[in-house]
Amino acid sequence: MDLVARLRIAFPDQHFSLQDLIANEDRVVVRWTMEATHAGPLAGIPVTGNRVQQRGIVIYRFEGGKVEEIWAQIDQVGMLRQLGIEPLAARQPGMNQA
Repeated sequence: MDLVARLRIAFPDQHFSLQDLIANEDRVVVRWTMEATHAGPLAGIPVTGNRVQQRGIVIYRFEGGKVEEIWAQIDQVGMLRQLGIEPLAARQPGMNQA
């Protein structure tokens, strides 16, 4: 099962809001926010019923009318914390906790 299908099962009511859409030459940048309820299994995390908000920025590079490269920065740690999961790296001594 692909990532999109797994996320649809985990967050069936997900709603995306677009904050920015910027295009310049061969690049398009999208800044978005997703809000949803954790209503299905997610990578071994039992259903919490928690509302979550996740933010991301994705940059697409086009060549010949097709997406050639994608760079993404998505706040997965923030979403895990909203689900009540504290990522291991955040618990390590000396790690910066945001």
